[in-house]
Amino acid sequence: MINSFESLKLAAYKCQAGLYTIGYGHNKNVKYKDIISNSRADFLVQDIYLLSSQLVNWLK
Repeated sequence: MINSFESLKLAAYKCQAGLYTIGYGHNKNVKYKDIISNSRADFLVQDIYLLSSQLVNWLK
């Protein structure tokens, strides 16, 4: 699980790559001063899993 490697941040911050990031490492369409809830962070991490599994299946 991503959330075992990433810490939960409910306010946007700049990651080491210089991208605004929120939740458990989500950075798509994140802007300065964005704030999310725990449930939104859980939803976003599920989105990361879905996209990752689609990519793996596409590569097979």
